[in-house]
Amino acid sequence: MKFSKVKQFFKSKKVVRVGACVLAAIIVAGGTGAYHVYGQKAAAVQDSTQKTTDESENDTDKEENILKQVLKSQTDGEETTVDKEETVYVVADPDGTPNEVIVSDWLKNHSGAATLEDVSDLKDIENVKGDETFTQGADGALTWQADGNDIYYQGTTDKELPIDMKMTYYLDGKEISPEDLAGKSGKVTIRMDYTNKEKTEDGVYVPFTAVTGMMLNKNFTNVEVTNGKVVSDGNNQVVVGFAFPGLSESLDLDSKDLEDIEIPDYVEVTADVEDFSLDMTMTFVMSDILQELDVDQDIDLSGIEDAIDSLSDASNQLVDGSKELADGTGSLVDGVKAYTNGVSTLKSGIGAYTDGVSQVKSGVDAYTDGVAQVAGGTKQLADKSGDLKDGITQLVGGAMQIQTYFAGDDGIVNGAKKLSDGVNQLDVALNAGVTDEEAAQAETAAKQTVEQMFGQDTDVYKGVAQQAAAVYSNGVKNSTDLSDSVTAALKDTFKQINPTLTDEQAAAYAQAMSQQLINSIADNTSASVGQIAAESAKSGAEQGAIAGAKSGIASTKSAIAAQIEQGGLVSGAQTLSAGVQKLYNEGIEPLAVGMQSLNNSVPELMKGIQTLNNGAATLNDNSAALKSGVNTLNSKGSELNAGAATLDNNSGTLNDGTAKLNDGAKKLSDGMIQFDEEGIQKLSDAYHGDVEELLDRVDQVLDAGASYHTFSGLKDDMSGSVKFVIRTEAIETK
Repeated sequence: MKFSKVKQFFKSKKVVRVGACVLAAIIVAGGTGAYHVYGQKAAAVQDSTQKTTDESENDTDKEENILKQVLKSQTDGEETTVDKEETVYVVADPDGTPNEVIVSDWLKNHSGAATLEDVSDLKDIENVKGDETFTQGADGALTWQADGNDIYYQGTTDKELPIDMKMTYYLDGKEISPEDLAGKSGKVTIRMDYTNKEKTEDGVYVPFTAVTGMMLNKNFTNVEVTNGKVVSDGNNQVVVGFAFPGLSESLDLDSKDLEDIEIPDYVEVTADVEDFSLDMTMTFVMSDILQELDVDQDIDLSGIEDAIDSLSDASNQLVDGSKELADGTGSLVDGVKAYTNGVSTLKSGIGAYTDGVSQVKSGVDAYTDGVAQVAGGTKQLADKSGDLKDGITQLVGGAMQIQTYFAGDDGIVNGAKKLSDGVNQLDVALNAGVTDEEAAQAETAAKQTVEQMFGQDTDVYKGVAQQAAAVYSNGVKNSTDLSDSVTAALKDTFKQINPTLTDEQAAAYAQAMSQQLINSIADNTSASVGQIAAESAKSGAEQGAIAGAKSGIASTKSAIAAQIEQGGLVSGAQTLSAGVQKLYNEGIEPLAVGMQSLNNSVPELMKGIQTLNNGAATLNDNSAALKSGVNTLNSKGSELNAGAATLDNNSGTLNDGTAKLNDGAKKLSDGMIQFDEEGIQKLSDAYHGDVEELLDRVDQVLDAGASYHTFSGLKDDMSGSVKFVIRTEAIETK
C-alpha cells in the first residue's frame, strides 16, 4: 500500500477521532507513569481532532496536516537521542489478520551532516517529507543526500511481524464471524489474544506491551473489560486494554510458586449490544515500557542477604538448642517418673514385705514343726533303703529280657519287616504284567494248539484251501471287466500280427480266444491261491491264540493282585511292621535304657537318702535360731512401712513439676521448629531461590526490551527505537 493510501485512510474524521480518544484514554486508564510518554501525543491529536470536526470533511489540506500531526505524535516522544525512530503501521481485517504493513522511519541528523547512512530491508522506499534522494547498496545499505536535514521515509514489507493479534467474537456464548455478527443483538464478547514471537538467545521474549483501544457507540451497554478499563465521554465509550504477551513465561512464574501473579496476555470486552457495529480498533505495541518504569535500577541486596544468612544460622542454633532442652527435660521426666514409680513400688513392696514377714513368722512356726516331722520320715526312708535297692534290680532285669524278644535278626521287629517286604514283592510281581518267560511259554503253547488244528494234513486246512480256490476260479472266469480287458488286448495283438484283418474279424478272434485263456489261467492258479489263503488263515489263528494266551495270564495276575490289595494284606503287613518298629523305638528300647540308668543310679540314690536324713536332722537342730530371727524382723516392719509412706506422699509434687517443665520445653522446641521452617527458612529459601532467580530473569527481560531497536534494519553504530500500530477494519451493517 502506497503512502498516499495511508494518507487517504487517516483523512477520515472518524479515524482521527478514534485515534485521539484512544491515546487520551491511555492516560486515564493506565493510572501510572508508564504512559507519560504518550500524554503529549494524545493532547496534540485531541486538539487537532476537535478543530477538524468543526471544518468541512472535504478540506484535504487541513486533514493532511492532521495526518502528519498524528504520525508525528506517534514518533515524537520526550527528547531522545536515538538516531532512528521507526513506526510500523499494520492494516488488518476485523479478526486481526494483517493485510498490509507500512513502515515509517525518521532518521535524525544530529550533526547536520550532508549524508546519512542507514540499513533497511523495506521495499518501495520513498521520502515522505522532503525531496532528498538516496542510493541503495548491498545488504540493504542506504545513503541519503540529507544536506543537513532529518529524513522521513516510508516503505512496505511482507516479513513476519514479531507479534500477532487475534480477535475472536462471540454472540450469546457462541463464536461467530465478524461479518455474521454485524447487525445482530445480544450478549457480545470480543477477545483479543496477543502472541509474542520474538525470543532472544537467552530464551526470554522481548517485553512487548500491547495497548488496544476501541470506541463503542451508544448501542453498547453494561460494558465490562478484562485487563483494561472503560472511559465514557457521554455519547461514546472508549475501551482501553493492556497485555504483556510472553512476559509471564519469560519470568518463569509458574515454576516459582507465583501462579497467583497474573500478567495479562489478552483483553476481553463483554457488553449487551443492539444492532452490532464496530468502528476500527487501534493497538499500539511497544518494547520499551518497562524501561520507562525504571524497574531496571540496580538494587543492592547484599546487606539483606547477609542479614538473612545470619538470621538463618541463629534460627538453626535456637532450634538445635531447644530440641536438646526438650530432650533433656524429657529424660528428666522419664527419670522422675521412674523414681516416683519406684517409690510407689517401694511403698507397696515394704507393705507387702511387712505383711510377708508376718506371714513368714507364721510359716516359720509351721516350718519348724514340719522339719521335725520330715526328720522322722527321712529316718524311716533310710531304714528301708535296702528293700528299695532290691526291687529296682528286679525291675531292670525284666525290662532287659523284654528287649531281647524284639531286637536281633530273629526278633519281632525284623520278622514283621520281612513279612511286609515279602507281601510287597508279591504285589509288585502280580502288578508287573506278563513277563518275557510267561509270554514265551504262552506263545509256544498257542502255536502247538494251532498246528494241531490247522496242519496241512488236517481237514480244516484242506477245506479252507479248496473253498478259497473255488471262489478265486469262479471270480476270474466270471469277471466281465477281466474278459473285456483281455479281449481288447488280443484284438490289438491280432491287428498287429495281421494288419489285413478288419476290426470285426480281430474282435471275433479275440472273443473266442479270451475266455479260453482266462479259464486256463484260473484252473492253473486256483490251487496255489487256495494254499496261500489257508496259510494266511493259519497265521491269523496263531496270532490270535498267542494274544489270547498272554491276555489271560495278565488278567489272572491282575485279579490275584486286586484280591491281595483289597483284602488289606499289603497295607496290613506294612502297618504291622511300622507299628512293631514304633513300639520298639518309642517304648521297649527307651524303657530298657531308662531301667539301666535307674539301676546305675541306685548307689547314688542310696547315698542321697543318707544325706537327706543327715540334713533333715541338721534342719531340725537349727529351727530354734530361725524362729528367733523371724520374730525380730516382724517387730521392725512398722517403722520401715512409715518411712516408705512419707516418700510416696512427696513424689507427686516432684512429678508434676518436672511434667510442666517438659511441656514447656516441648512447646518451645515445637515453636522454634515451626518458626524456623515456616518463617526463617522459607524466607531464606525464597530469597536465595525465587527472589534472586526472578531478579535475574527480570534483568534478562529488560535487556531484551532494551536490545530490540528496529523492525526493518539498523546500522551497527546507530541507536534506534520502534513501535507498532495495528488498525483493524470496521464491522458495519451492509
